[in-house]
Amino acid sequence: MLELLDTSLEIRDVTIRHGQGGLATRNGSLTVTRVVVTENGLVGTGIGGVAVRSYATPTTCLVTDSTISNNRGSLFAGGITVNRIGFAALTVTVFRSTIVGNQAGGFTSNGTLVIDECTIADNSAGDGGGVYTYGGVLTLTRSTVAGNIAAQGGGVVAGSNGL
Repeated sequence: MLELLDTSLEIRDVTIRHGQGGLATRNGSLTVTRVVVTENGLVGTGIGGVAVRSYATPTTCLVTDSTISNNRGSLFAGGITVNRIGFAALTVTVFRSTIVGNQAGGFTSNGTLVIDECTIADNSAGDGGGVYTYGGVLTLTRSTVAGNIAAQGGGVVAGSNGL
């Protein structure tokens, strides 16, 4: 797993595979372009594909033209987790990307999550197999959400503060 703390980083044209988690950042800025994050995560490690967390510092993440697939999360989503703790701003934008086949869900978020021109398919979770929000703001446009399964809300489940 590649984990970044309190920093800014741009990652392009790489594959992150077979780690205990894929990519994690806390308190900073992350830009991911044409990156494949696949087959990461073990039970108990919490992080599957990509985890973006904000504790005390405004945090941003932009994912473009990337594939997040076949990852396995336990505490967080297998695909992309947006986890805001406290009052620091946290914004994640995912554009023209594929989030597919992840266990523990495609997205889990309590921050600001913008999804545009994406495919979110064949993910599975207890709640919201495709996208699960439990606070924050979700903007979902020009995207396909299909074939996701969950005990509650296979496609999208939006908690407080809505969709």
